[in-house]
Amino acid sequence: QIENSDELRVLSPRSGVFYVSPTPDDPPFVQVGDVFNVNQPLYLLEAMKVFENLSLADYNNAGPELFPADHQFTITHVLAESGRTVNQGDLLFIVRPIAKKEQVAAAGGGR
Repeated sequence: QIENSDELRVLSPRSGVFYVSPTPDDPPFVQVGDVFNVNQPLYLLEAMKVFENLSLADYNNAGPELFPADHQFTITHVLAESGRTVNQGDLLFIVRPIAKKEQVAAAGGGR
C-alpha cells in the first residue's frame, strides 16, 4: 500500500520483459481508468521465451491475500513501458480498490 493513500502498488514478481498487450497490434489488457477484477489479465511477463499472463489473483496465490477477490480495482498509473525489461520488485502499476457503491455504478447498476 502507498503511504497516506488507499492506492496499492503492483510490483514485478520476477525479472522479464513486460508487455501491456498480447501482440503489438492488440489493445492493452488495461489502461488508466479501467475498472477490473482480480482475475483480469494485466500484463504479460516474458522470461526465456515463456510468456505468462499475470493478474492480481496471481499475487494472492503467493501468500496472504493482497488484493481481495471480492473487490474491483481501477488503474491509476501504468509505470512500466511495454517491451522493456523489468526486475523483481519494479513498480509496474498503481491500482485503487473501488468501494462497493462505486462498483455498482461502474457496472451500470447504480441508476
